[in-house]
Amino acid sequence: MEHFRWVSRAPHDGGSRPFRISPDSLPAAFPWGARRRNGRLSRRCFITVSDTRSFLFSIIGLQHPNPLPYVCAIDIPLTRYDRMNLYDAIATVLADAGAPLHYEDISDAVAQRGLWVSEGKTPQATVVAYLSADIKRKGVESRFQRTASGVYGLRSWGLPEFAGAAGNGRDLDENGAVAGVHRVRTPLFPRYATVRHLLTLLDGVPKAALTNLIGAIADRTGTPQNPVDWSDPDSWIGERLSGADAELARTIWNRTNRTVNPRHLYGSYLFISNFDLLSVDADGVYRMNERSRAFLANDPALMRELDDLEGMTKLLGILATKTRARSSDLMPEWKEFLLEYSRFRTDSTLKDTLRRRVRNLVERGLAERDGMYYSITNAGLEYLKELPRSDGDDRRDVGVAIGNYNAKQREMLRARLSSMSPYRFEELVGDLLEAMGYQDVTVTKESGDKGVDVVATVQFGITTITEVVQVKRHQGNIGRPVLDQLRGSLPYHKALRGTIITTGGFSSGCMDAALFPGAAPIGLIDGNRLLDLLIEHEIGIHKRPALLYDIDEETFADSSDEAVATNDVVE
Repeated sequence: MEHFRWVSRAPHDGGSRPFRISPDSLPAAFPWGARRRNGRLSRRCFITVSDTRSFLFSIIGLQHPNPLPYVCAIDIPLTRYDRMNLYDAIATVLADAGAPLHYEDISDAVAQRGLWVSEGKTPQATVVAYLSADIKRKGVESRFQRTASGVYGLRSWGLPEFAGAAGNGRDLDENGAVAGVHRVRTPLFPRYATVRHLLTLLDGVPKAALTNLIGAIADRTGTPQNPVDWSDPDSWIGERLSGADAELARTIWNRTNRTVNPRHLYGSYLFISNFDLLSVDADGVYRMNERSRAFLANDPALMRELDDLEGMTKLLGILATKTRARSSDLMPEWKEFLLEYSRFRTDSTLKDTLRRRVRNLVERGLAERDGMYYSITNAGLEYLKELPRSDGDDRRDVGVAIGNYNAKQREMLRARLSSMSPYRFEELVGDLLEAMGYQDVTVTKESGDKGVDVVATVQFGITTITEVVQVKRHQGNIGRPVLDQLRGSLPYHKALRGTIITTGGFSSGCMDAALFPGAAPIGLIDGNRLLDLLIEHEIGIHKRPALLYDIDEETFADSSDEAVATNDVVE
């Protein structure tokens, strides 16, 4: 008979006492919970013993001189008392729920109830891998079936099989998304180019090799107080990894032409696992499947499915309503969407999901970036037109129409700037600086200004500094001589920095010299950035509100629910 460690905690002895008892002697109905002790998985039971002397005597024949209440904890190795395998645990959770669940919910329920505990660090990925492998291997003989992407139920319920592409025979909500399914699932959302590289590289690689590599890197990530530099894989792979981990990391780094840093594999691993882009055979080895090949071929149906479930189509629709937008301009609508359809809640996570998905759209040519600003491309607009229409598309069409109108007004503003007199243009820039918070703005005389058109002061921290501005109504690129002239005029005006504002652009030599080490900084504002600032601060343009009315569904949902409840009572 095997004995296990008993840890008693008593208020009178100020510590813990170990006893060894037989689990067969314990009462049957103890509240068990899973935990990790000394690196080993175990179950722990907490009980309160009111009569210490009699209880311990009846169990192990030990008497204690002071019969005060004990709070006792019993640790039993999980591997010994874990009678339920993962498949049985999943089936139990689904049966109790009585409805299909997302694999993340299944994983959470299994862990919380102590039905099964993963030895690895990614239990959700383990659950979806087991389910996918069982369905693929057994087909209709499997106890489980996929009812939506990432959502599983019991086959005995007789529910329809998952059709595959988003919107294929399934109801769409007002956002054009498949109803009832969580979206924006993958944290650390990867670039699709990275995923394509890995699908090819991982074919034939044991899954354990990849998870071991990810775990080995995670153990060495450092802390905010002691950060670790991962920017140069050629250096850190040999320094921090060894054996099979180092070999796989070098393979990924070298065979992707040094474009995929092995430090950042976890997001791609989650994405591939979430959407079954690789299968795992009976030997635990990654194998290409139909979805892998469809992804590599940029299959439109699969891309629509992935974009729908990761919120990409929603984000592209938001971007379509803007002429040019910063991330902060996209965030309010994106946050509203995520709070309704995803599990992400913290501001930092919401911002990260937006940043990674906008980057993905830019990489695919569906959006473009100009400095801090993003805009949808013609390819992005065509992609939206190909998607199934939903009730929410009418609202998006209005937004697109407003965006097109604003784009025309923007170009009209550009044309007006080009036709203004030079001195009136300088005054307009002065008005802009005042709207931006500059003080003591002075437009200089038309001559004798040493190349300076506007002088102003600005608060920089607790210091007020003088800044000089040169304004150029110029359709071509400004060269370095103009910048050198402005920099040379700074002492004349007792200024610490300068800015050049133009309706055109800047040469590469001018941009390189703007922040030359040891020289006074010179800011560069080109035509597009100037338009952004004028529109933002409503100089030379003004905004008109546009009101949209939406039905308040909750008002009518309440009435409907009451009617259903009344009918149920009558029947």
